Amino acid sequence: MGEAVLIIIGLPIAPGPFLYAFYWVLSRRVRWDAGAEPLLARGDFSAAELACSIPHVNASLAQLIDRVNGLAASLGKPAVVRETSGTARLKAQAVKAAAWSGLVIAILLSINGSWFPAVAAAAVFPVLLLRSNKMLQPSLETLLAQDRRQPLLLLRSFGDDEIQAWRRFSTPVGDISLGRRFEQGIAGSLRAFGPLIAIGKPGEEVPQIGAVRAYLSDAEWQPAVLRWLDQALLIVMIAGATEWVTWELHRIVEKGRNQRLLILLPPGPNEKRWEHIVSSLAHTSWAAALQTIDIDGVLLIQLERDGNVLAIKRQTAMIFIQDYQLAMAIAIHRELCAKPT
Repeated sequence: MGEAVLIIIGLPIAPGPFLYAFYWVLSRRVRWDAGAEPLLARGDFSAAELACSIPHVNASLAQLIDRVNGLAASLGKPAVVRETSGTARLKAQAVKAAAWSGLVIAILLSINGSWFPAVAAAAVFPVLLLRSNKMLQPSLETLLAQDRRQPLLLLRSFGDDEIQAWRRFSTPVGDISLGRRFEQGIAGSLRAFGPLIAIGKPGEEVPQIGAVRAYLSDAEWQPAVLRWLDQALLIVMIAGATEWVTWELHRIVEKGRNQRLLILLPPGPNEKRWEHIVSSLAHTSWAAALQTIDIDGVLLIQLERDGNVLAIKRQTAMIFIQDYQLAMAIAIHRELCAKPT
């Protein structure tokens, strides 16, 4: 966790600058967790970058940002929804109070020169704060009751819930990178287009931050997915290597929803994931096109009309969340901005 690293390094060395940096990181994390950020923002890019022509769309980066954000605005304002259950809120507030108490104790210990206890106490802060935010994640029923926009569906293997990615931030002293769960990184910006929903991992004590989970029995989850495939504005799949990925891909193709499908290749080795996608679509019109794609640097693929496949690749050596956001913006622009939703 980025905050824990910041605490361990910064608190003993420079308490004043550390506290400012910690507040800066935390404020952006809270915004991110709340889903308050657009898919792309002009302020994240230089004037030269905004003027650049973007591959796969007949537009500059500035035009792409304006069109995609305009689409999101036309779909309705996103609702920041928290769990309304009194018991859940009380438990979350108690955990949050413990987190802030630990940070106050850490600051007092640091003033007293007790560095090791101060770092230990402060390191608990982001852990407890994250848990309190998880506890306030709404149920699917609560979310859909308050956010009436067309939903987005996230499909992934449960084992991919912990995939990590880097997000780059610009600061007055230069760029820094903080690690986050991959799903959490893409979820906040996707919520600009509609409530993001997914099947929850059985036995999960508290839900992860990202897509809102529905916890369903073995007999319930497949009918639910089939229903959501029909309803979803977009279907976002983290490419996986399980039999259920094959089942989901087959159902998407059967329903003719392939153009609304964004398949993401997450950070890390993706050879097995790619082989499984190619195998799952071997008897479709996209089989030949998929065989020709070099997956080195591929972030996203989209199954288009007439057997065509759009493959969007990264432009830099290191992959950031922003690269996936740009790839999704390109795919969304191609499918939705010039077409009725």
